[in-house]
Amino acid sequence: MKLNAKLISLSVLISTLMVSIISCEDDIPNQTIIAEDILGTWEAGNVNLDGFDVTSPSYDEFAILFRADGSYFVQDGDPIFTSSGGFWRVISEENNLIELGGIETSYTLNEAGSILTLTFTANGNTIGVNARQSGLSGNYTFTLNSTERDIEE
Repeated sequence: MKLNAKLISLSVLISTLMVSIISCEDDIPNQTIIAEDILGTWEAGNVNLDGFDVTSPSYDEFAILFRADGSYFVQDGDPIFTSSGGFWRVISEENNLIELGGIETSYTLNEAGSILTLTFTANGNTIGVNARQSGLSGNYTFTLNSTERDIEE
């Protein structure tokens, strides 16, 4: 009887561990839809916060790299982005919506595909992995230019 109880307990423990391991796969963003047009590196042309140009000095050297694996990396994104970047995923390609570091963001591209505009509302938290500082709240519009420039990952 005690042996059966131990075997049942062991089976439950193993099943729980297997479910836990499988559920960890959900932590990786599901990138089944890729907005291929936004992949690559983009640098700041203009950054507006609540209608005011805040490009200089905060975002003069801003650049963001969108990768097909669902990760992004940022250069000089303080105070709104962490320098370590984070994850992004497509919410609706039809409506040009992505989730960028947990923030719903609309995106548009010009016809040539050389200018990307990201529009989102920040709630005061820095966007990205390991966010420790407060960003600035408000409605942001990042107008970005396509570039061949590499950024540090």
